[in-house]
Amino acid sequence: MTKQIDFPLIEVEETAKAVIARGGFIYQKWTCGGCGKRITGNVRNGLFIKGHCEECNHVTDLLVTGCNYVAFMPANARSVQQPTETKQ
Repeated sequence: MTKQIDFPLIEVEETAKAVIARGGFIYQKWTCGGCGKRITGNVRNGLFIKGHCEECNHVTDLLVTGCNYVAFMPANARSVQQPTETKQ
């Protein structure tokens, strides 16, 4: 299984805005700080600072843990620069 990577929210916001500007749309993703489940938000083009897990009821602070997104692009869209993994 592929390891899921979360990035600082500010970086995610920058690239998500670029996706949206090119006609695509995104759904925010994060890892639950309580149970570790990978969660995909249900608000199209929404980025939030906190994420709620319906499995364990934990609220994750995405400003602290970071997040990512899944992008859907039209076939004729130009590519978007994605954040790169940083060593910590």
